[in-house]
Amino acid sequence: MDEQLHARIDFAVQKLGGSIRAAMQTNIPKSTLNRWTQENGPDVPSQGIRALAEAAKISAAWLVTGQGSPDASGQGFFEVPLYDVRLAAGVAKFTDAAKVISMVPIDAELLRQIGRTTAEGLGWCESDGDSMAPTIPDGSRVLLDLHDTRLREGVFGFRLDNSLRVKRLLRHGEGVEILSDNSRYPSERLDLEQLEREQFQIIGRAKLGVTFL
Repeated sequence: MDEQLHARIDFAVQKLGGSIRAAMQTNIPKSTLNRWTQENGPDVPSQGIRALAEAAKISAAWLVTGQGSPDASGQGFFEVPLYDVRLAAGVAKFTDAAKVISMVPIDAELLRQIGRTTAEGLGWCESDGDSMAPTIPDGSRVLLDLHDTRLREGVFGFRLDNSLRVKRLLRHGEGVEILSDNSRYPSERLDLEQLEREQFQIIGRAKLGVTFL
């Protein structure tokens, strides 16, 4: 398979809202979509290409070749780095290292919808857990604005001790309240001393998961 085809397939899947929603809209099994998005995955049949392109409203020619624009209307696209980190939306559970593993296209219209004209400072990360569902379902990709690190109410990727997480934050005095959109998870409240001790640091504001924030 074309070395970058898996990334273009993944772009189409994420544009549809992740593998579960993509499977519902294309009648392609979720397990099959996941295999197609893996590096060095199996060949993708032409009917699968057509189904994804039609559902995601992107160019089938771009999906196959990578040439031109993914936007079927020809409005263009930008590339945003994908980092090899996973934001634990439930129980925090991962590494602190972050490096770019690929460049993922995002179309110009989508940028405009999140209030941006360029992709500067944006980065994709994967999320783990369901505590931010339905806003950010388990396994979805989160678009972070790495330049937007001012603490205020909103959904942010952040570091707390040795974990990276994505949650809804609310300033509480000199501390912060950490909230989950899934009501099954309790909120957390940290004062200034706890934030300093656990090296709290905002990575960036979430601009796009499956829904706009």
